[in-house]
Amino acid sequence: MADTFSFEEAQPGTFSFDEAGGQSPSSVWRRYVADPAISLIGKGAIGVPETAVGIADIATGGYAGKAAEALGFRPKEAKAYLDTLLSPEQREANRYAQEAEGFFPTIGRALEKPSTIVHSVLESLPSVGAGGVVARGLMKAAPKLAPLVAGATGEGAVSAGMTAEQIRQETPTGTLSLPQTALAAGSGLAVGGFGVGGAKLAHRLGIVDIDTLIAAGKLPEGARKNIARRIGEGVLVEGALEEMPQSAVEQLAQNLALGKPAMEGVPQAAAMGSLAGGVMGGAVASMPGAPAAPEETKPPLEKALDRAKEDPRSAAADLLAAATKDILSGTDTLTPYAREREALTALVTGQPLSEEDS
Repeated sequence: MADTFSFEEAQPGTFSFDEAGGQSPSSVWRRYVADPAISLIGKGAIGVPETAVGIADIATGGYAGKAAEALGFRPKEAKAYLDTLLSPEQREANRYAQEAEGFFPTIGRALEKPSTIVHSVLESLPSVGAGGVVARGLMKAAPKLAPLVAGATGEGAVSAGMTAEQIRQETPTGTLSLPQTALAAGSGLAVGGFGVGGAKLAHRLGIVDIDTLIAAGKLPEGARKNIARRIGEGVLVEGALEEMPQSAVEQLAQNLALGKPAMEGVPQAAAMGSLAGGVMGGAVASMPGAPAAPEETKPPLEKALDRAKEDPRSAAADLLAAATKDILSGTDTLTPYAREREALTALVTGQPLSEEDS
């Protein structure tokens, strides 16, 4: 009789998920084409109408979502079904990361299974685009609105809608109470606030912010930094300063709205948000930005006159030096300042001042 196999006899490194399931590894096509497509144009795309329904939920107390559900719109069930279509390897990676407890354990497990980070980014991209659509609409309605404010507002609106609809889906009545509506809207405001802060910091650092980029429709002027520094700053701003607190706020709002322990899943959501945001922020920040507009060049004497208008005493020496050089060389750059030129010419050449200039 053949020897029986015991778990204790297994040697480290000899056990794999594929062997345990008695199946061969999935094909490259399934892992690197089908799986990403499911996350991006499947689960991610479903999030766009889900967000739109959620925004209507805030205005109607959840009755918009309940009506859509009656017509067959069930995004939660659709996403759960799409999860079953993922390859066994990706389902196992997702399970492994989701079972982590706490912020750093989640970070560690996600880094062990980097495909979970990639899929988190892919699921987020359609919602990022939806926020950009909202932002562009705001800028058309209010042309003077700054792109960074419009971008953050769009991001907050999408977050509020998504949170509202997810709360409604978990509520037994299928609608939203006033406190639940307030929590969803409040989380959206907080997300938008973090977005404004992050976009302002990105602008100060001279790197590209993804929401501002979509809102503006063009690259902002970029600082002259090497690509490694831009990527590092993008990871910090989008990952640690925006997506991490935003994801935490969204999870916290859902917990409070559904009567769950306030911090349940919050560290894990913050961890995955920081990783996904870091990837997006680093990728976008790697873009060099548009070249700065060339500075208008003026002759030295006109520059000296401009400085003299702000601080006449400190600019006096520069003004006299520039005027002397200009007059002695015969250059005429002071056509708009004819009287001043005549007075300076008289001073430099020793001629008497006219009554108007004296």
